[in-house]
Amino acid sequence: TGNLLARLGRYAEGISMIRAALDAALALNHPALVGETYQRLADAIERSSDFRTGAATNREGIAFCENQNVAGGIVGCLACMSWILVRGGEWDQASAACRRILDSDAAAPPARTVALGASGLVHVLRGERKKGEPLLLEADALARRLEHALMELICRWGLALCDASANDDAAAAERCRGILARWRQTDETHSAMPILRWAATCFARVGDRDGLRQCAEAFGDAAAAFSHAEPLSALAHVLGESAWLEGDIPRAAEQF
Repeated sequence: TGNLLARLGRYAEGISMIRAALDAALALNHPALVGETYQRLADAIERSSDFRTGAATNREGIAFCENQNVAGGIVGCLACMSWILVRGGEWDQASAACRRILDSDAAAPPARTVALGASGLVHVLRGERKKGEPLLLEADALARRLEHALMELICRWGLALCDASANDDAAAAERCRGILARWRQTDETHSAMPILRWAATCFARVGDRDGLRQCAEAFGDAAAAFSHAEPLSALAHVLGESAWLEGDIPRAAEQF
């Protein structure tokens, strides 16, 4: 319940509830439950865009699970942490977490999917398309099979970045339309923010006003639901792209 409240924008209430659950799980001496609760606490904190504290919480969970020899808990926290680290710009640490997942015998298909996708995305963000694209394609196939919505969005973003790096803006925009279509089937507004921000710039580059409008609507809804600065920044970004596309440079500069 606490994790759900945080995902709905009620961060303080949700985080407080999960911390109480963590204390109870520790008192019960139930290692597997403690490991899962750490994952949910880190996710709730990340939803407030506090990436540093979210990752630190995952590290606490990893240390606990290592001490208790709970291999599944270690992999779960690593998978959760890898996306938080990517979002926070800690690419070296994200890649290291992914390598630990892929080297672990306890890595179930969902965790392996996250590790492949996050590793591939980091490579592409660094301009290493040849290294990243095969990982993204493999992760995308797994994510579709598992119906792992967030990883589907992440992989499609990474592949759109590949298209853009090859100067194929039309192909990148088409992938972004697929991202919007898949995103509308989910509740992943918070996690999709960096993806949709990039998509907005891609749509502006090819003159896709409808795609831009959909991104603006998404961030308008996010700004209404979440109380922190990230969705407001994203909305201003999209409005700036829209103004630039319409030739209103002073308004675009103001929004940016």
